[in-house]
Amino acid sequence: GDNRGEPGTKHPFFSDKAVRRALAMATDRNSVAEQLYGGGLSGKASCNILTAPEPMNSKNTDGLDICKFDLNAANAELDKAGWVKGSDGVRAKGPVKLKILYQTTVNPVRQKTQDIMKANWEKVGFQVELKSVPAGTFFTNTSPDGANHFWSDVEMFTNSGDPDPTSYFVGWTTKQMTGKANNWQFGNYHRYSNPDLDAVVDSLRKETDQKKRNDLAIKANDILVSDVVVIPLINRTFATSGVSKSLKGVDPTPWDSEMWNIADWTK
Repeated sequence: GDNRGEPGTKHPFFSDKAVRRALAMATDRNSVAEQLYGGGLSGKASCNILTAPEPMNSKNTDGLDICKFDLNAANAELDKAGWVKGSDGVRAKGPVKLKILYQTTVNPVRQKTQDIMKANWEKVGFQVELKSVPAGTFFTNTSPDGANHFWSDVEMFTNSGDPDPTSYFVGWTTKQMTGKANNWQFGNYHRYSNPDLDAVVDSLRKETDQKKRNDLAIKANDILVSDVVVIPLINRTFATSGVSKSLKGVDPTPWDSEMWNIADWTK
C-alpha cells in the first residue's frame, strides 16, 4: 500500500544486507562507462558517492568486494543468505521473491544503463522490471512516480556536486527522511537511518580543520557504500576542452566546465 515508502516500513528483501551486497556485486559499472560514456571521455566508473574534491575521494572502497563486478560472488552471497532459485530462475525465501521495479527518467543513456543492469542482475536470480518516468514527473515531490516517494525498489539519477560536502551528506541523515509527514520534501529518499552516519555528518558540520573535514567526508562516503545504501555507478566528467603544451592560465575545477576562465588563457 501507500505505506511502502514510509520511514517505519521495512523493504521485503533489501532490508537483508546480503541482498543489497549481491546486487552491488552484480553491477557492471565498467561496461556502462565503456559503452555509454566513451570509455572515460564523459564519465568514469566509480564506487564512491563523493568523488570531488580529490582529497575527499575515498581510496578505501577500492578493496571492497561489493565494488567489484563478480557474478559468482553475487550468487554465493545469495546462496549463503538462503535465497533459493526457483524453476523460473528467480530467487525466493519463503513467499518473498527478488522482484525489482527499477525506475529512472526517460533518457537514452539511463535507459541503456538499465538494460545493462537488468541483464546481469537477472543472471544471479533477480527479476527486474524496468520503468522510465518523464523528468518533470520524476523530480517532484507530488507524484507517486517521483524520486522523492521512491515507491520503486531501485531508482537511478545523477547527484549534483557541491564544494561543501556537508549539505550533500545531510541527505542521508535520519532527520531528513522523507514521507507523508513532510509531504516528501526532505532529502533522504532512501529513508536510511544510521546513528554512526548521523554523528559523522554532525561532526562534519562543525569541523573547520580541512584535513579532518576530508577524513570525515571519506568516512561518510565509506559508511554509505559499505552498507550498500547506494550503488554508485559513474563519476560524470567533461570532455577534454583542448590539448596544448604551451597553454597557460588554465585553472580546472570539479564544479564547472574546464573553460570557465577561458578569458585568462594564453599561449
